[in-house]
Amino acid sequence: MKIGKADFSDYLIGQLNAQAGCTETVSFDKKISGVDGFRILDFY
Repeated sequence: MKIGKADFSDYLIGQLNAQAGCTETVSFDKKISGVDGFRILDFY
């Protein structure tokens, strides 16, 4: 069962980062775009 746009690992890392006090998690995965607490890393 999949609930959400991105993979489980993205949400897990985001949750661990939030528990550690981070305000956002940076990802290369464009599927996570628009989810609170995440920012897409654009390198071009």
